[in-house]
Amino acid sequence: MKLFHRFPISSKIIVFLILPLVIVSTAFYLKLTRSLPQMEATLSFPALLGDVDIKRDEHGVAYIKAMSEQDIYFAMGFAHASDRLWQLEMQRRLVKGQLSEIFGSEFLRQDIWMKTLDLEKSAESAWTALSNDAQASLTAYSAGINAWLSSQKQLPIEFAALSITPDPWTPIDSLAWGKMFALNLSGNMFSELTRAATKLMLPDANFNDIYPESFDSSNAYLESQDIAKLFPSFLSLKWFNESILKNGGMNVGSNSRAISGKLSRSGFPILANDPHLGLQIPSLWYVVHQSSPKFQASGMSMVGLPLVIFGRNTDILWGGTNMPADIQDLYIEKINPQNPNLYLSHDGSWKKIKIITKKIKVKARFPAILREPLKPVSIDIRYTENGPIISDFDETLKTTLSFKWTALLPKDTTYEAFFSITHAKDWDQFKSAASELRSPVLNLLYADRKNIGYIGAGMVPVRKRGNGAMPSPGWDPLYHWKGYIPPKDMPQEYNPSSGMIISANNDPGPKDYPYYISNEWALPLRAQRIKSLLTVALHTQGTTDMQLHKTIQSDQYDASLYALKDILSLVETSTPRQQILISDLKNWDGYMRRGNVSALLIAVWVSELNKMLFDDEFSRSYLQAKQTEQLRSMLPTMPYTLTLKILHGETQADWCDNVTTSHSEGCTDILNRSFEISLSKSDKLLGKDIGQWSLEAAQHTSYEHMPFSQVRLLDRIFTRKIPNGGGGHSINIAPSIFVKSEGSVNRFGSSFRQIMMGGTNNFQHLYMNSTGQSGNIFSRHYDDMIRPFNTVSYYSLPDKPENTLSHYQLHPER
Repeated sequence: MKLFHRFPISSKIIVFLILPLVIVSTAFYLKLTRSLPQMEATLSFPALLGDVDIKRDEHGVAYIKAMSEQDIYFAMGFAHASDRLWQLEMQRRLVKGQLSEIFGSEFLRQDIWMKTLDLEKSAESAWTALSNDAQASLTAYSAGINAWLSSQKQLPIEFAALSITPDPWTPIDSLAWGKMFALNLSGNMFSELTRAATKLMLPDANFNDIYPESFDSSNAYLESQDIAKLFPSFLSLKWFNESILKNGGMNVGSNSRAISGKLSRSGFPILANDPHLGLQIPSLWYVVHQSSPKFQASGMSMVGLPLVIFGRNTDILWGGTNMPADIQDLYIEKINPQNPNLYLSHDGSWKKIKIITKKIKVKARFPAILREPLKPVSIDIRYTENGPIISDFDETLKTTLSFKWTALLPKDTTYEAFFSITHAKDWDQFKSAASELRSPVLNLLYADRKNIGYIGAGMVPVRKRGNGAMPSPGWDPLYHWKGYIPPKDMPQEYNPSSGMIISANNDPGPKDYPYYISNEWALPLRAQRIKSLLTVALHTQGTTDMQLHKTIQSDQYDASLYALKDILSLVETSTPRQQILISDLKNWDGYMRRGNVSALLIAVWVSELNKMLFDDEFSRSYLQAKQTEQLRSMLPTMPYTLTLKILHGETQADWCDNVTTSHSEGCTDILNRSFEISLSKSDKLLGKDIGQWSLEAAQHTSYEHMPFSQVRLLDRIFTRKIPNGGGGHSINIAPSIFVKSEGSVNRFGSSFRQIMMGGTNNFQHLYMNSTGQSGNIFSRHYDDMIRPFNTVSYYSLPDKPENTLSHYQLHPER
């Protein structure tokens, strides 16, 4: 106690108050850190066939070595659970529709949506279609996750905070999560609703400007105008999925390319890949190296599945991008006027609607401990032969709308495709494996030590009539699917004369391609830019190398914004400051560099310009401001091509006149006004000294945690933000939304990067994950890849860890 005599009385009181808190906090912290993997551990489990080593390097990357392939997948489950247990729990609850049980009624609509789709049921059907080896891999993976659970006395902090414990993982959970990922990449349903609502909201001239392509619109659709009333409900659902759950988005896609060894300095092919997804922490991906005497694979695994999804084995390299194929259709059902439980089938008979009742547990509002438990919500899910009825989301609708999607069809062999790809040894085996893929539809790129190839893989419907662009009559057989594009007829290339294959979600088919796949291809800007950079390098250097592909993946040139530069520069200026900004814009080179003022100006300006051009057209009583913004982001030709046509006076409709005002505005008025508002927004955010302006000062990437990024104060602990550059159409993509007081926020972009090259004996493999290997806030690997990823740096992925910082030895029980 003599120590306290050095302090005044007030200090003594403070010490007595704080010291216990420090002790308790330290003890609590030490307890929670026990949820992390140990540095060294030896454990035994009955499910193992032999000994297994799991070594982690200084970046947290797992190197798994086992005597059998089955034990590799057990170790994958063990490693995923040790680093991403909360992520696994969230994925399982999301698919099952069990988020309301722990988060409350705000998640109820999301749970109803997932219960309606019932991905578990289709996953159970998929399980029966898998080979014994594929089933064994999923069984071993589940056993590995559950082995970690059985060996741990301390769960990650999220479990303690919400007072829950995880249920055992099952193979069906993995297959259902694969279908959730397919849903993440498929947005045709929203496109149909967008097109339908836009058709009913806008005059023909405006609609034709947005959708210049022709499509089949049946009388059934035209007679069902209350479909537009369903649109706001699904806009809200879509916003919730993208903003909160990080699923889906208009820019879901990727960049990938395969370069022939003839164009490579080493003489071996190069394959590069970076998928674009909703950004989150932790990343969806987990870097791993798998090795056994007869099998080896390295690259990016997806948490929830035991396989390397994109990467390499001992013989081949592979990557992929999303193909935005139209694999979802909405059908208007004709209900029997005398019996609402009957619908008219496309075979002409009245059939009974199938009804399944499901219950959803809902947590009481905070503080739940002081409130009466809520009764489970009971919902009736109705089904026709086309699929689940989704119009029940809005009970005021008179129209009955069902949903058909390839991923809900029975006997899905998509997992078998990925399993077989990891074992493929050549192009023929790769193609054979890809033919098993059902949903999602992907552009798969291939390389070995001599060859490169590409194949479109997945189940794409062939329709008897129309192209599925609008809701169709469910009772009319002409609007139903008559089959699917045969795998052999999907777009493909093998060793093209150009020596390069480029995929950036653009249309891969030749002009005379006989099948309809989609009318929602990404603008070809990224693909053209990649080709241009490769062509210039080949002209100046003669060959390509790994360094060039690093440069390409870091490229921030945005051709869409650059195309608008000249017409924006015609704006009227009234102050010296405005003249300086426009003078700089005239000389801007199109690169969305972090330190560039013009990049900042045009990013904010174009966003405000599009808002002024389009939002008044969609101002309807049933659309809120947030929904109007979401709708605008979903329209296919904005903000680049249609905006340019409007400003050049090349559209059918007069978009520049604000329909909500009594006087008439012209495009010059809109241009001037949007410029002024953009400057005002930038002033409020960065100050009026344009010498302090830059793109990175106003734009940042946000990696959000589920759910703690949505909780005030906790968001500061769990969320990670970092300044960035890039634009919505740059290769290093960064589509941003201006948020008041935050600036331009990027919540979508590259989720990982890989560059791989063949070799005589080994492959050269560079990678970077977007956040870190761990989802545990107490781990050094929670966020240690964010900065190198942001600066487009890379780590090497050799066959053995250069430095081992953690080592688990797993043995069978004897």
